[in-house]
Amino acid sequence: MTLEYVEPAAVEFAGEVVLAVIVHGYRSHASAILPQAAGSCNVNINCPEAAGWENQKRSVARLIMNGNTLCTGTLINNTRNGDKPYFMTANHCIGSLDALSNADASGCVFYSNFESASCAGTSGPETQTTAGATVRANNSAVIYKSP
Repeated sequence: MTLEYVEPAAVEFAGEVVLAVIVHGYRSHASAILPQAAGSCNVNINCPEAAGWENQKRSVARLIMNGNTLCTGTLINNTRNGDKPYFMTANHCIGSLDALSNADASGCVFYSNFESASCAGTSGPETQTTAGATVRANNSAVIYKSP
């Protein structure tokens, strides 16, 4: 990685670059993490049971937290339609993070349009990523239990 900051000669203040976290990976996260996947709740968009969700798939992203957690979630907008990138996922996906006491999710990486070519596929493009987040709201209470 190369990070370069060029400060103009005539500025009123000194520039500052702060890196909150650096995540290093030398292999595809899919091959390293998929065996620990959440199980039957994850459905490949190219499998028959996902038919009819072709438009919605564009809002789904894969979440890798601190290099080892695998979940998915969806992009949502606020009530102002302000285009802020809010991401909603299950509370169990954020581990010990909490909006009130531990909101720093700088170790999260979000992979958009991660889609395998077939139902049996387990990998996809890894070029559309966003890193880092802040937990704004969460609730660990169990609201629904499946029978």
